[in-house]
Amino acid sequence: MVEAFRTYGHLQAEVDPLKMMSHHRSAALELDPATYGFVDSSSSSSSTQVIDVTGILAQGGKMALKDILQHLRSTYAGPIGFEFNYIPDSSERRWFANYVETLEHQAEPAENKRAILHMLTRSEVFDKFMAKRFPQVKRYGLEGAEAMMPAVDALFQAANADGVHDIVLGMPHRGRLNLLTDVLKYDPTALFHKVKGNSELPEGAHGTGDVISHLSIKQQTNLIWY
Repeated sequence: MVEAFRTYGHLQAEVDPLKMMSHHRSAALELDPATYGFVDSSSSSSSTQVIDVTGILAQGGKMALKDILQHLRSTYAGPIGFEFNYIPDSSERRWFANYVETLEHQAEPAENKRAILHMLTRSEVFDKFMAKRFPQVKRYGLEGAEAMMPAVDALFQAANADGVHDIVLGMPHRGRLNLLTDVLKYDPTALFHKVKGNSELPEGAHGTGDVISHLSIKQQTNLIWY
């Protein structure tokens, strides 16, 4: 049952806060405790049965069935869905399972929530502006993947807190202009100059430019983008 939650828990994750797609979701029989001979009822003796999950659940120790189910659902079928059982390396799968099953969920500070909201809003405004101002330009917008922005920003902040000085970012085309101008602080004016067909290289420099998503630059932020 624990393995089933690790594999299929994301199918029941509460990632639709507006409940608009709930009628399209089908129940995952693999997540039903009855599939494994358990009865999921708080009044049943089966629910209060104490089970030793040492070596099975990362949290370990002896737990009542209802507590095991609550822990599995809050971990794998809560507001975040995890998919990692496709990883071929068993040690990496165990690491992920141990990490998420022992993770202490803490409320995000209000100022962090506002910062994330502002970042998402700026990303959407940027895409709408680019679509309206440069409709014929292939720009690889971020529409639908805006969560990448605060995710990458959080990774950068965590890396900085751990003393990382240099980052090599393998970036797909999709959303790279958003990331470039927002998280990496590239001057939008310079980007629009490039979008209009001009080169990002200084006048007189020996070299030629490329498509707008391929920039070769070095500014005061020590950003090098290829």
